Formats: sequence, C-alpha cells, structure tokens
Amino acid sequence: MKKLLSLATAALFLVGCEQAFTLEGEDANVQEVTEKAPSELVVGVSISTLNNPFFVSLEEGINNLAEENGTKIKSLDAQNDTAKQTNDVDDLIQQGVDILLINPVDSSAITPAVESANAKGIPVITIDRSSESGKILALVASDNVEGGEIAAEY
Repeated sequence: MKKLLSLATAALFLVGCEQAFTLEGEDANVQEVTEKAPSELVVGVSISTLNNPFFVSLEEGINNLAEENGTKIKSLDAQNDTAKQTNDVDDLIQQGVDILLINPVDSSAITPAVESANAKGIPVITIDRSSESGKILALVASDNVEGGEIAAEY
C-alpha cells in the first residue's frame, strides 16, 4: 500500500509540477502553455475526507514532495460533504492556484467545480475517483480489481 501511495504521489507531481502549466483562453481547444518551475507553483488540493488513513497518508505524501520542491500547497478537507468540497474548490480557483488535485467525494457532484476550473484554464488531476464531466488532465487511481485478485491470492 505504501508503494502504491508513493507511486501515486510521485505521479501527481510528475504530471502536475515538473511539467506544470496553465491553459490560456476560453476555448477548450486553445492550448497555449505557460511552463512553471515547481518552486513557482501553487497547488490546490481537495481531499474527500481526512478521517481515512489512506487519504491522510496521501496528503502527507503530497506535502512532503511539495516541501522538497519548494511548491506551495493549499490543502482542504471536504469532510465527506459534496457541497463543502464544491465550495472549497471554488475558493481555490478564486485564490488563483496553478493546478488542482481533487479526490472527489462524488464524481457527479464535483463536475461544476471541475468545469469552473476548466473555464479559468486551471488543469485538474483527480485522485481515486474522477469527475463525470469536465476536462481532467489525469486520473491517479488504484486498480481495485487487481487489488482484489492480489488479496484473494494472499
């Protein structure tokens, strides 16, 4: 589990920080890219709940890697509340984060927030669950079928 967590965290930052960018323009087909160094980034993180040890470890991994790279993190706990998460993500958008890492409470309920980020040209990476709509740069998730097979074999 720790190996998967480390891999997921590294993937988030490889995609999100080392090649970070913002999309400019209203049209989703316009993709002017502005590159930023990890130390110039502000990453917004919305975790579904910090009552789950897995997500606590995920947040710690994100914060540790951000600290190593000099990246600023704004992390919020949605407390398993879809309305709170939508408001939290909207707040992060208004604060002008460069990229969003979202672990949605609900794939459907997060859609308006993802679409708002898309409209502002903020890339979105989802963790563990995706969004039913909106443009997602990447989804970082475990393969639960494979995990079940491994558990059954064990």
